[in-house]
Amino acid sequence: MSNDTNRVFDDAVRMGRENAHTMEMARRHCLNMTFTEFGGRGMAEAATGLPINMRRVACPVAHGGAAMNLDWIAGQFYDEHCIGCAHRRPTGDVPNLATVMDERKEAAARAEEAERAETARRHHYWEQRREHRRSARASSDTAMASALDDIGVLDREPGTERDTAACDGALRRLTALAERAPETFTTAVIELALGLVSDVHVSVLLTPLRHVARVRSECAADVVQAAVNTLRRGPVEEAGRCVADLLTPRYADQLDEAVVRSLVYLAEPRTRHFGSYEGGTGDATGLRVAAGVVPRTVVAVLTGMLPAPRPLESLVVPAGARPAPRTRREAETDRRAAASAVRALAFTHADLAGLLVPSMLLNMGVDGDHHDDPAPVGTIQQALAALLVLAVGDVPARLERTGSTAGDTVCQRLFGVLEQASHLIDPNDRFRTANDPQLDESQQRTVFEYLLSTCLTRVGGDWGDDVRVQAATLTEQLAQTHPAWAQPHVAALLGAVLTTIDTLESADTAPTTLLATPETVPPQLRLLERMAYRQSLASSTRRLLDALEHTATVDAAAVCRAVIDTIADERDSQRRQVIVPRLLPLLGTLGRRHGDHPGLLRMILPLLHTYVVDADVASRSAALSAWADIGAAHRLPSSISDLLPALLEDHYIAVIDGVLDTAMRLEWSDEDTLRLLFYALLVCAQVTWNKQYKRGSHVTERKFHDDLYKELQAEPELGGRLQRGSPLALGYLDVRHDGITAELKVERKTPVTQDSAHKYMGQPTQYAAADGARLSILCILDMSRKTSPVGVPENYLFTLQPALHGLTNPEAPSLVAAIVVNGNLPTPSTWSRRRTPTQPSSSP
Repeated sequence: MSNDTNRVFDDAVRMGRENAHTMEMARRHCLNMTFTEFGGRGMAEAATGLPINMRRVACPVAHGGAAMNLDWIAGQFYDEHCIGCAHRRPTGDVPNLATVMDERKEAAARAEEAERAETARRHHYWEQRREHRRSARASSDTAMASALDDIGVLDREPGTERDTAACDGALRRLTALAERAPETFTTAVIELALGLVSDVHVSVLLTPLRHVARVRSECAADVVQAAVNTLRRGPVEEAGRCVADLLTPRYADQLDEAVVRSLVYLAEPRTRHFGSYEGGTGDATGLRVAAGVVPRTVVAVLTGMLPAPRPLESLVVPAGARPAPRTRREAETDRRAAASAVRALAFTHADLAGLLVPSMLLNMGVDGDHHDDPAPVGTIQQALAALLVLAVGDVPARLERTGSTAGDTVCQRLFGVLEQASHLIDPNDRFRTANDPQLDESQQRTVFEYLLSTCLTRVGGDWGDDVRVQAATLTEQLAQTHPAWAQPHVAALLGAVLTTIDTLESADTAPTTLLATPETVPPQLRLLERMAYRQSLASSTRRLLDALEHTATVDAAAVCRAVIDTIADERDSQRRQVIVPRLLPLLGTLGRRHGDHPGLLRMILPLLHTYVVDADVASRSAALSAWADIGAAHRLPSSISDLLPALLEDHYIAVIDGVLDTAMRLEWSDEDTLRLLFYALLVCAQVTWNKQYKRGSHVTERKFHDDLYKELQAEPELGGRLQRGSPLALGYLDVRHDGITAELKVERKTPVTQDSAHKYMGQPTQYAAADGARLSILCILDMSRKTSPVGVPENYLFTLQPALHGLTNPEAPSLVAAIVVNGNLPTPSTWSRRRTPTQPSSSP
């Protein structure tokens, strides 16, 4: 299992042990209390036997809540139902739930008493400060008296609620006075404000003090000292601004690691995470000043906030036996803040930021918490991407070295750096911020060349199958965003396509790991791994072909020429049957989208015609589909119509799909339309051999409708335009496709022939007439008893021409195409040693 999975499992086992203790305490308290499973079940309890699943607490008297944390619901149930209960059945053992709850109540009472004592102590000192302000106010002028009153508002009385409006107004007045007349502040008032900042932690007073110290240098040292002391306690925005405005090298000895850490937290931009805001202020000015004064301390702090992955434990301990990490969330906050700080320093202190690249790369191997929060890794990726595009710290070379020895998961995270870098050169990226590097066109082109070349290398799979797909996807996105820059790399893109196709065709088994495991891999898992491996290769191939398609928006003729030359080079090779069918659809897409380009179709169509009559089945099918793709948007010569008789005789499934594709997307003559209609009906007639329709089966007309409609819907070329049950001609039709109505019937008694089918042809004729069509389809499922074996489907296709009301020789006759689907077939052995009638010989 991965480290993340191990941690989740450890947490579950730890909670299971706590739940087992809670259940035992509840049992000792009262034998009536039960904890029954409520809801789903998980694998952790099945593997350990500990009570980990969700449970509901209840007794004969009452029902309580349900949760996985039994301590919580057991305590709530005790408070609501157990105190003074006359039905309690105690065991007499201690400790039990009652003693545990009593201890908690006593502890809560002690904490409340201690809080009251602390409030009283703070109130005593507050009264002393209030008296001191009163005495100072008596000897002050009007401005300072008003300032002391505002300071008194900010020095809130302990135990009372904060008046936000009053405090904000007082702070605004003090700040305005400090900005406009800093010389009016007396030494006594300044010292009183500094004391509140240092002793009572009224840090908002640093705002007016900062404005005063910027003008009165004799106060700067004391204000800086107060700001530094505040930062030692935690990140405070105004303290960071004091450091940014007032700090000089002579105060370097005051910037210890605690102060720098707070400045790092302030440098992180504020973000919204699961409905709440996290992070600092996004103001890295104080950190930049500290980096200029104490660079070594800054590097040491950031390195400590970006720890390397812990080595694997040599001692195997039972799940849940490790101590629970108490600062996991804080550690992730450190990682996120440090990465944001490095990114901010890259613009002003590039050398210092470059020193932290190895630490960030190593930290990419540290897993997130059990909520799978992507923020720490994502923030590090964004920081490294910024350093990459700014050419700080030689990120490309370090990425290569790290990726060459990293595992699959870390390689995916490392490649995420390139994905983030691609956003920085995308002018239309909607997630760009004002803090992102602003690159000129030359810098963007340099980054693009690096990203594309690296992606084409990663497509080879040296960083794993998942990164292969990521690289192909990023290649497509780069080509779509900057097709002009990708156009000179058409040959490289085609080379990557050929390499991926070769790998796909040779992928009979999934890649084996370097170290053999003692367990025997189940065949089902081996099959899934092989399928996933082949899927990654197929997906990569598709993405690379899409990249070529995007590149063609700049010069479609050049891309087509390169593809055609590649096909020509592979025509006599052994792998042409693999490569050609995958490249021909690209020519179809290019022809459809860029067919108006002079000479483009004259370049593509001869090649497609060559492969329509090729000996390889896959090539024929691909060429037909490509021809149909172009024909849907451009008028084409009659080459496919001329080849139609031969194509209709081709019984390969792939070619059948291609023929049906052309049937739906090209324009045909009436004769060819009817011929293709019969061909499509023959394909549908394969329901004849469906086991659900064999002899002895009872098939309703509704089932026949549903099954045939499902078969038609499964065809990609048909399913999107099928209608069923639509009101028409005073009735409701069975199936309609592009204005052609099909009526479905079931015959159970007599065999269906051309003569007996006349009784069904009136209904489809009227439906077609209401739709303005002369052609309709009649499909009859023949479930009658079979006295002779059935023949090939062509024998059961015929046309019917119904008489029209009041007309003997209509100018626009109606035509019904009938197809008989034979059901109720016996098994072939039924005809063995049984006299079967023979066809009468034709007269001479």
